[in-house]
Amino acid sequence: MKMIHSLILLTDMARKYKQGHYTPKNPEKCMNSGVLTYRSSWELHVFEFLDRSNSIIKWGSEVVQIPYLSSVKGRMARYFPDIFVQYKNKHGEIITEIIEIKPSAETKKPKMSRNKSTNDYNTLTYITNMEKWAAAEKYCQERNIKFRLLTENQLFAG
Repeated sequence: MKMIHSLILLTDMARKYKQGHYTPKNPEKCMNSGVLTYRSSWELHVFEFLDRSNSIIKWGSEVVQIPYLSSVKGRMARYFPDIFVQYKNKHGEIITEIIEIKPSAETKKPKMSRNKSTNDYNTLTYITNMEKWAAAEKYCQERNIKFRLLTENQLFAG
């Protein structure tokens, strides 16, 4: 019961980010059909960049499914990374990446606070992220794809 309460809390807290829909201006490059859903303003920022960049060959949002063992859920689960992208780098090489966009705070082991609910949420988020990202690293390594975490530190660097 405690785990279910924590999962509900995790879902409720995740809804605090700006969400909406994005229609690609260059749909021929987008692997999704129709309108895409962004789950944060940071994702929207990346969608807009990928859509208008000339070096992008193709891209998609949540188009890759990676199975992983979730200790939080106690079963196998599916992870849909935020972005799949294929682009030409400055040397003309074609690069394929899977990108996850997260606040830097969610990429580090959480610090304990006085609020138990916050501690539960932060701990479950961290555990879930580590399991997803380990599965993504393995998935990418097996396919010669790069896995990248983007935080506000990379997205909004000087």
